[in-house]
Amino acid sequence: MGKDRPILRRALPAAFLVCSIILQFMPAPFAGAADGSAPDWVVSSVSELKGTVKDLRANLIIESGGELRMTNATLVLNCSRDGEFEILVKAGGKLTGTGANITYGPLKARYWFRVSGTLELADSEVSGTRGMFDMGGIYITSSTVSLTRCHLYDHQWYALMINGSSPSISGCTIDRCRSGIKVEHGGAPTISDNTIKDNEREAITCLNSNPAIRNNRILRNWRGIGLFESEPEISGNEITGQGQLGIECTDFSDATITGNTITGSGEAGISVVFSSPKIISNTISSNGVGINSTTSKVTIEKNTISGNRGWGIFAKGGKPSLNGNKYQDNAGNGNALGALAIVWALSVKVVDSENKPVDGATVTVTDKAGKTVFKGVTGNDGFSSGIELFQSRTDNNGQAKADTPHKVTVRWKDLSDSQTISIDKDQLLTANLGKQPRGFLPGADLPLTVLAVGLLLVLWRFRR
Repeated sequence: MGKDRPILRRALPAAFLVCSIILQFMPAPFAGAADGSAPDWVVSSVSELKGTVKDLRANLIIESGGELRMTNATLVLNCSRDGEFEILVKAGGKLTGTGANITYGPLKARYWFRVSGTLELADSEVSGTRGMFDMGGIYITSSTVSLTRCHLYDHQWYALMINGSSPSISGCTIDRCRSGIKVEHGGAPTISDNTIKDNEREAITCLNSNPAIRNNRILRNWRGIGLFESEPEISGNEITGQGQLGIECTDFSDATITGNTITGSGEAGISVVFSSPKIISNTISSNGVGINSTTSKVTIEKNTISGNRGWGIFAKGGKPSLNGNKYQDNAGNGNALGALAIVWALSVKVVDSENKPVDGATVTVTDKAGKTVFKGVTGNDGFSSGIELFQSRTDNNGQAKADTPHKVTVRWKDLSDSQTISIDKDQLLTANLGKQPRGFLPGADLPLTVLAVGLLLVLWRFRR
């Protein structure tokens, strides 16, 4: 037993460190004093804060049947460390406020804020909440929540986390957070007429949810709206100056995107991956690419897609349904590379006569005009992959040019194979180089050549 004590002494500091990290991320308990020095403020009937500042050094618990009314009042959650205290509105409890300010103390140690009951705030401010992963901001699991003309700022993670519920968020400003709003697990809130700006990452994230996102101003975030397994309505929004994407639609998110203005995104106005959204009557301009579609079936109708730095529409691995789109604005500005590019992926596998992969074969692809569009070599598996081939390109005036058929030529030593193919889908092409020649012919195997030369030398010496 004595031999184990040094090991225990060395392990204890690490164990204490792990425990302290876990405790930092754990929410405060639902009831009872945080450290025994101050009792929690438990509201079980009607209480009011009016024209005053309440400095709270404990949890605020609003029980079922309890109601806290705030009018032109400030509530300060004075934590000494992140996550020490929380505001908890239980199911059946109610927190209302007009001109309210809910914030953290001078130490800027953050608090938790969870709502399972009713929350009604108008013309109010909320700042300084704790955040981590799938918690943070005002964490809402109730549909009896209404935030109107509120200012939500300086939250550690999300300003609002909406889980499986349908609150109303209207006329609010959300800024200077890591992210603005996250909606998940079947949530269907109405998010309308808000300004969501200058957040470190996304303005709105939807995961397996179906919100209505209407008439918002979404400005200068890293990403405007991110959709994952979601089918929201996105209409009438101004989405301007996103660092990466205006709208990202991925993982079978069949959204309806109508009447939005999407400008100034770094990579693309709208990016679609493995999804089938309807993109109708939007103005999409001055982005990297207007609409970037990958392996998707997209409906694109009656949009103005102009002035983008790349293609208006770049469709890879799927052909969009197009109707009535314009690729020039009223001043005649088109897209730098053209209106539309249809691109398919080609993989070439090179094998020998025994169907074994050939390493180091040169693969060259030329287009319809004879221009080389790809040149590479196969790997150990015999593959040359990731070859993107244009099927057609359409200019801003609607004139289409076909790039297919393509010619694929494969060479290895003195063997070659050449095929002409028409690309109208992602395709795998197998090139069979046939049986390698033997003997003294060019390209014969080196061991056979050496053996033959050795045999000749022996015969010549024998004759002597």
